[in-house]
Amino acid sequence: MVKHEFGEDADMKRGSVRGSCEWYKNRDIVVGVMWLHEKADIGHLVHECFHMVHEFMQSLGFTLADSSEEAYAYLIQHMFKKTKGLLK
Repeated sequence: MVKHEFGEDADMKRGSVRGSCEWYKNRDIVVGVMWLHEKADIGHLVHECFHMVHEFMQSLGFTLADSSEEAYAYLIQHMFKKTKGLLK
């Protein structure tokens, strides 16, 4: 679907990399895709959640600072809860 809609290939086979985040834009639609290798562990998931949240918050005009730290933490927590079931 991502390749069809956004002209990008989200099938990221990156050798020894255990995870990756990519953002695709098409007109007014932005889609974030998190990819985890089948051997990824909980640490990789948390790592990629941070990247997704950081990029999302930057798109809203936020930077990671003492004044925004709590917003980042809550969003990372939410994303982790929603994605932890994807680990094998």
